[in-house]
Amino acid sequence: MRTVRKIEKEEVKTWLKIAETSYPSMELSKEKNMQDLENYISEAFELTDRGFYALYDDDQMAGSMILYDYTGHYYGQEIRYKGVGMVAVDFMKKKQKIAKDMIDWYLEDAKANSFDMAILHSFRPDFYKNMGFGFGTKVHHYSISPAQLKRFEVVGECFRVNQSHENELTEFFTALYWKQHGMIRKGQNEIKRMLNAPGIYITGFKQNGKMTGLTVYQYHFDQMNHQKTDLTSTLMALNNEGLKGLLNFYRSQSDQIRKIKIQSQNEQLYYLLDDPRHTDLEIIQMPAYHLISHMGLGMLYKSLNHQKLLSLHPVKKATVSIMFEIKDSFPANQQSQFVAEWKDGQLTFKDNADYDVRICLNVAEFSSWMMNAVDLNTLFELGLAEVSPADRCQELNEMFYWHQKPVCDTRF
Repeated sequence: MRTVRKIEKEEVKTWLKIAETSYPSMELSKEKNMQDLENYISEAFELTDRGFYALYDDDQMAGSMILYDYTGHYYGQEIRYKGVGMVAVDFMKKKQKIAKDMIDWYLEDAKANSFDMAILHSFRPDFYKNMGFGFGTKVHHYSISPAQLKRFEVVGECFRVNQSHENELTEFFTALYWKQHGMIRKGQNEIKRMLNAPGIYITGFKQNGKMTGLTVYQYHFDQMNHQKTDLTSTLMALNNEGLKGLLNFYRSQSDQIRKIKIQSQNEQLYYLLDDPRHTDLEIIQMPAYHLISHMGLGMLYKSLNHQKLLSLHPVKKATVSIMFEIKDSFPANQQSQFVAEWKDGQLTFKDNADYDVRICLNVAEFSSWMMNAVDLNTLFELGLAEVSPADRCQELNEMFYWHQKPVCDTRF
């Protein structure tokens, strides 16, 4: 018999042993790394926004995961996200559907507790796509030399961020949260961890006494030449002056820094570079398509409350009734079917009613669409959504248009 529950403090070592074989890059076989993580989990037991869970097979721990309770920005309003991370299975219990059973339990628990969206970072996208999770925004890894950055004329100053700036950081992240659809609200514990993380440096850009830009970075030292290093960084800004101020900061590091590896969910960032070529100088297609970034898939989403997500999604004023047929094959074949009727800016839902248009798609694609990671036209053209009559698709695409892709900088 299999059960899932929160672990007790005395079970942490067993829980970590399962994680050790599933996440070798964490190097938990090293005593210090294991002790650091054990200390973190012991402290995190007191936090209310996460819980450490395990699946027990006949009372023996066989799988582990962390569940997170988040509040997220959804088109100017807030919804409840349920996150899952560090999903791991005992090395001796692989291929026994333990991970599947844990995710099944996690989704049912999230629905029972009125969460609106399930979110995760996947170790294998196809594993979770088959469970109804849709793809989110891509992240781009740019690799440039400081010399590729031009000098921007902006008024402001950069400064090293430390523990004394906690209140300023809180204000900055609150403003960033409300500026950008898809963001997760940062709690004070997360901000404190950022300020105290070993090997992490933070630089802010300030205008008129207000922080408008922030970059978090790490150094990577060349073992053969200690005077030359690389940087891995993320950029966050409230306006274009804040972004340009941070790029000026990196440009000024050209005497020591060889490469800056910028991680960004901004697909258009390369427009700020006169020479956006990746430092590998690779041509990926002739006659001359230059590599400018490596692209990765980040957050995955699964809708747990279709009607609420539709009701909060901004739409252009329209009078139309749409029959939605949303298929979900996990945990069992099921389908949500309802009519959404917009009339004079008001939305009502009906189980059975006449309708003008029918939209049929899987919950994974519905979730990506609701988050605006992809638009309806694209899903229709790829054969991932049925729209009938088909000539209404462009009209509906414009009705649901939003100018922002989802962005999220929370890692879990």
